[in-house]
Amino acid sequence: MDETKAKAEYIKAIVINYFRKKKHFPMIALEARAKLKYRASRGDRADILAVTSANILIEVEVKTSINDLKGDIRKEIHQDILTKAYTYPVHYFCFAVLQELEKEAVPVIREMYPYAGLLVVKEHPVFHYADVRTVLNPKKIKKPPLTPIQIREMQRIMSSNICRMANKILGIS
Repeated sequence: MDETKAKAEYIKAIVINYFRKKKHFPMIALEARAKLKYRASRGDRADILAVTSANILIEVEVKTSINDLKGDIRKEIHQDILTKAYTYPVHYFCFAVLQELEKEAVPVIREMYPYAGLLVVKEHPVFHYADVRTVLNPKKIKKPPLTPIQIREMQRIMSSNICRMANKILGIS
């Protein structure tokens, strides 16, 4: 695994543990279609989707460089939010970066993604969810909580993630 991918995986692991153990969110999925529609033909995959106990959906995109952060604007979800089309059921959108990118990331997010929050992960030899802090609070994007159908799709995505991880461990493609 190259260094960039390893950093991204580290950030994901810390953030999902933060959401689960510190925030007590009941559902978290990785690499999930953010539209929460079964077999959606369009829509980018979210690095992390987390659902609160109030059925509020938070999307987190992990970024390992400022160029990667700036390039995210090409994703459909940002155009959806900026044009207020709201075809994505996301209530809050955040980026997550390592602490070394914090100072450069803040002005980029404020300018290009005024609705987005920023989670900063401190790199530490001991893996712990307490190494996450909110630097920019996200603005609320969507109004109503997720529907039961969207919750069921989130559960399907989570079980698919578990199967995919098990297959990777077993060497099955």
